[in-house]
Amino acid sequence: MKKRKTIDSFFQQKEHTSASQDHSPSNIEVSIPSDQQFNKSPTIDIDVSSLEPDPALRTPIWKYPVNQMDEIRRAYIKMRPYQPIKKEYPPTNFGNQNRRFQSHWFKKFTWLEYSLVKNAAFCFPCFLFEYKHPRNPAFTIDGFKYWKRVNDGDRCTFLMHIGCNT
Repeated sequence: MKKRKTIDSFFQQKEHTSASQDHSPSNIEVSIPSDQQFNKSPTIDIDVSSLEPDPALRTPIWKYPVNQMDEIRRAYIKMRPYQPIKKEYPPTNFGNQNRRFQSHWFKKFTWLEYSLVKNAAFCFPCFLFEYKHPRNPAFTIDGFKYWKRVNDGDRCTFLMHIGCNT
């Protein structure tokens, strides 16, 4: 029966050299103090109270410095989608009809956000991961306010936005 080789058998141990010998990169030992371990990026403490809750007033994530984007995302995720509950939202005029946002949509579409400033709906995940040129600005920049299209069966805009036809 043949003996199996271990990974260590493929490598030879280097002999320790004295300080008087040539110091090439291959024989220098480098030690890093435990308080200076390598991190991909330093942790940045974001004050959640300094972040804008209303989606219409927020600075887009892509406008932050690259090394801060993930921390900003985490802070907004901790805040959760902005879903102000009101008894009645302001009406939007569509021809002869006045329609308005409905708070019960928050239960069905947990990703949904509402801006009191714009009287419009926004998509929380799209805000978190949008690029400089968003694919769907109605849910990230402009806000969605065509309330008639929400309860429109298979053509429900919110269902179409998430790619669902049920």
